[in-house]
Amino acid sequence: MNQPVNTNIQAKIDEDLSPTKRLTGFHLKIVSAIAIIWSFFQLWYASPFPFMFDFGMFKGLPARAIHLGFALLLAFLVFPTFKRGKVNFIDITIGIIGISCCLYIYFFL
Repeated sequence: MNQPVNTNIQAKIDEDLSPTKRLTGFHLKIVSAIAIIWSFFQLWYASPFPFMFDFGMFKGLPARAIHLGFALLLAFLVFPTFKRGKVNFIDITIGIIGISCCLYIYFFL
């Protein structure tokens, strides 16, 4: 087989196996920062420090809303809505709408 044909076939196989976007540069830094902040939030919420410092205590529903907001934002930034490989305006918009709904739950319920 031809080398370009092999790489084309391999690209199709990789796309089917892993539908995530190949993030680079600024987008990779943003997604990494969101994931790290989410991890720190989970560690803080599960630790005894909020009770020791009497700061950052969350009840069940607000904590789940924050957790869901992080998950929705990361899901729409990492998994494509369409078959394009880059982060597009629709993915960012849907992610922001998702996190806005979760923030509504946090602040008003």
